[in-house]
Amino acid sequence: MSLDCIRIGLAVVLALSTQAAQCELSVPECRAMIEKWTNAPVPALPTSTEQIGSNCTMYSFLIEETDTVWKVDATRGRVLSWHRRGAPPEEPGEVSAEEAIETVAAEARRMIGKDAESLVWSTTGGEHPGDGFGVAGVPADGLGDRVLYVGGSVSAGGALMYYGQCVLPEGTPADPEPIITADQAVAIAEADWNTDGFFPHVQLSRHMWEPVWAVTLRDYQSPSEIPTHGPRVVRYLIDTQSGAIVEVSHTASSGDPADRVPPTAFERAGEGRPVTWPLAACAALALIALGLFLLRRRLT
Repeated sequence: MSLDCIRIGLAVVLALSTQAAQCELSVPECRAMIEKWTNAPVPALPTSTEQIGSNCTMYSFLIEETDTVWKVDATRGRVLSWHRRGAPPEEPGEVSAEEAIETVAAEARRMIGKDAESLVWSTTGGEHPGDGFGVAGVPADGLGDRVLYVGGSVSAGGALMYYGQCVLPEGTPADPEPIITADQAVAIAEADWNTDGFFPHVQLSRHMWEPVWAVTLRDYQSPSEIPTHGPRVVRYLIDTQSGAIVEVSHTASSGDPADRVPPTAFERAGEGRPVTWPLAACAALALIALGLFLLRRRLT
């Protein structure tokens, strides 16, 4: 995956991760925000300035003493990420997935306090000796009141090389209580799908950071029952207030055309757009991908 692709994906995440743009912070205010989290001197001017879409200005500050780059969303007043520029500050080791999670979680507790305790953690990587881990933390309920995701990358020796977060700005309105119940959301999806033999799973999630019911219909009930031809899965995102179908996606592991999931009624009407993961999960994966990419560049 190229750095440009990752940056484009991260730009989309940032553009969608808030509502109307607020007043922009000055450069000194952004410097003060970084100084709160680092003991090293912060330069007077940013290393670079990026315009993300039409409503987000991002400043990058290079901290020479620690050889780290900090990124700040100046439009909404929040730290986005930091990463080390150099190679890991230790010899390659054999860090475990649990140790990698704790390394990122410790930084999350430092940056966002008690909100880090409500996150559910997972890892990617670590398949081969000398590999590091990508770590993602997402809210247990799929929504999150303030923190939508945390991502990081940890070297094989246990050094935190990248940390990123998406935190809603102060004053963001609370989510309204769902009008549509979980059972009603399942019924809406099943009526549109109109195919027997699929088992539903429903949970709250986000689409464009707005709350939705994520209804997953799959042709197996438990992991031990996954069909040999490969699982077929249809995923609906349903507005919690109106019951409208927002998005539909479907996947099939098999390459056999006979195993492909046919278009839903929603898609046949020309309204469907593909989506395969909740946006918060996409954002977390984008952060992990960026962190692992930067780590690999330092090691080669």
